[in-house]
Amino acid sequence: MSDTNQSNNPTARTYTRQSNSRPANGAGSNWVKWDAGETKVLTVLNDQASRHDVHWVGGQSHQCTGPQCAFCLAGDAPKTRWTVDVQGPSGLQIWEMANMTFATLENIAEMVGHLDGLTLRVRRDGSGKNTRYTMVPSTIPLASESPTDQPGEIAARIRQLCDKHSIEPKKELAAFLDNEDPSVRASSALDQLLAFEQHLLMLTATTPDQDQAAAAETNDPSLYF
Repeated sequence: MSDTNQSNNPTARTYTRQSNSRPANGAGSNWVKWDAGETKVLTVLNDQASRHDVHWVGGQSHQCTGPQCAFCLAGDAPKTRWTVDVQGPSGLQIWEMANMTFATLENIAEMVGHLDGLTLRVRRDGSGKNTRYTMVPSTIPLASESPTDQPGEIAARIRQLCDKHSIEPKKELAAFLDNEDPSVRASSALDQLLAFEQHLLMLTATTPDQDQAAAAETNDPSLYF
């Protein structure tokens, strides 16, 4: 197991939600971009995120300059965006996200006790206003944690889960191993199957945060229930 993944284990550290933020400084930098359905493994490099408020007018983003901002005075409410530096498949990049996505990230940071050094699997589905992100800590389950499991039993559970959600298991497994930490690919077949099962369980789970994000972006109040 890599040192980075070990940092995701719960520790005595406590993550404190941000009461302030540093100025955004990512203009012109290398931004993280996803294709629909793509999963990336990203390691957050900051202990705090950068907050900036923007106005989307005429299909373009405009930085909010504060109470006397011309867009604010014209009645356009700014939208909050957050950025963090991450290490990913394409090297050092900047990940920009909406307020609801950042809230989900903070939920995970609170759970594990820290934001910096947190390694995540992040999957994007949909596009535009229907974009949704699923994120889970990237961890490697050990075979010793499930001593009674046999590879055939795990594979049967995986096939059942894939059938339920119309996922092609071999294709998803190849994509998972391609994006996962190298230590997963170097582990035993049993450990890889356990890690893949965890990935599928997280991938197909719908969290309350995701429901609320979808409801907010599609104006569908039924998604809150």
